[in-house]
Amino acid sequence: MLSNNQLKYFTSLRNKKFRQKYGKFLAEGEKIVSEILSFSQSNIKADILLANYEFLKQIYSKNTDPGIEVIEVSDKELERISTLSTPNKAILVCTKPEFIPEFKKISGDLSVLLEDIRDPGNLGTIIRTADWFGIRNIFCSNESVEAFNPKVIQSSMGAICRVKIYYLDVNEVITGLKRYGELKIFGTGLHGKNIYSETLTETGLIILGNESHGISEKLTASLDVMLTIPSFGEGSEASESLNVASAASIVFSEFKRKRYSK
Repeated sequence: MLSNNQLKYFTSLRNKKFRQKYGKFLAEGEKIVSEILSFSQSNIKADILLANYEFLKQIYSKNTDPGIEVIEVSDKELERISTLSTPNKAILVCTKPEFIPEFKKISGDLSVLLEDIRDPGNLGTIIRTADWFGIRNIFCSNESVEAFNPKVIQSSMGAICRVKIYYLDVNEVITGLKRYGELKIFGTGLHGKNIYSETLTETGLIILGNESHGISEKLTASLDVMLTIPSFGEGSEASESLNVASAASIVFSEFKRKRYSK
């Protein structure tokens, strides 16, 4: 059984203020917990495993990582700590990683810059999609939603272990990457060149903008190419735009498809 102080500490991590204060965050759910614990090259350091008897007996081996404190808790205690409407069997308390971008190395890859993404589900899905397509670095503007928000962690489905997330001023990102050679910057929006007919490079920076307003004017000035995903819907009933996470999936796929087709 957890003490009142322990319960207070663990539940406080549902709040951004205390995640920042303690430098910790919660990852919950059997799949995410198992993935963080089993992935040897994870970007995430797990500190404490809170799990019920069933999880500890059936899934978790105490020999997995001797550096993790394991605490058996009741379903009622998990429910009090959980941010989910239906609590899972396990919650990890993890240390928030702080990455310093290696601009020289990253400039030779394909990376992503997210400007003012506000929806946690969108950010989590973009992280998961980036992981699928082998994109290892995502830059977020300082106005974007926090990557260690429980909903972001949940929707990333463990991809947060493999993708590095940086929070920087957008101009600092572009300046830092351009310092090491030519950098082609691709923007995404409603008005631009057809992504299916445009020449796409294997390296560069893809910028995705805010859910409502897209890429800001100041950042648009830095673009080499504005890309658009053409609509195949017809008439007034066609959707006006794509969800940013859906658009990210198509854009990442098209960049990788062009590379694969070579």
